[in-house]
Amino acid sequence: MEKQARVVRTINRILDAAFVSSTEAELADTCLEAVVELTGSTLGFLSELGPDGLLHGLTRSVRPGAPAVTRRLAGLPVLGLPGRVLGDGKSLFTNDPGTHPDWVDLPPGHLPVTSFLGVPLLRDGSAFGVLAVANREGGYGPAHLELLEALSPVVVQAHARKRAEDSLKASEANYRGLFERMLDGLAHCRMEFDGEGRPVDCVYLAVNSAFSQLTGLQDVVGKRLTEVLPGIREANPEVLET
Repeated sequence: MEKQARVVRTINRILDAAFVSSTEAELADTCLEAVVELTGSTLGFLSELGPDGLLHGLTRSVRPGAPAVTRRLAGLPVLGLPGRVLGDGKSLFTNDPGTHPDWVDLPPGHLPVTSFLGVPLLRDGSAFGVLAVANREGGYGPAHLELLEALSPVVVQAHARKRAEDSLKASEANYRGLFERMLDGLAHCRMEFDGEGRPVDCVYLAVNSAFSQLTGLQDVVGKRLTEVLPGIREANPEVLET
């Protein structure tokens, strides 16, 4: 039960990070931190296949008595054990990486890898990235593989949510710029109706600069039309009807 509770806490931690992280890199770092802690590993790897056919992502390493170190990876060839996971779209673990047929020598300065566990990140059934951990004391087994496979869809979901949020913000900023720069005056209002469904007023939700310049009306957002232009309902009832 304690193991299940730790998994649930990790899942919630990753999903919460999708809402509070300011950047996707910050979210990825939180994901790696959570996965490394849960699996008792000292090295984590989260990468995605880019348009250039290379892997891009982050690594996180933890050493006793020292702060964790996160490094950005850019342009790694799809080789070695991560390449096998990505190419096959299947998980694998080994507690003797150096003898694995897909093992490749590590670059100078890289931490030694004494054990490895990697799972594919899947979208519509196809692998597009790799989530991996390494160097767990005592190595990895089927239970650890099952655990990481359960977490990988959560990581994918969290990043998809973050990207959708960022895309929406960019779209809103783009249309906000268009809204402000257009030459026509534009007001976005919310209609108000009486009990019989007849329009009786409207509230200004947003207006652009051209609206204020062309109409001479200032500081109208949050106010009702009848407050901004008293008597308009009686003088021009067709305005609200329209």
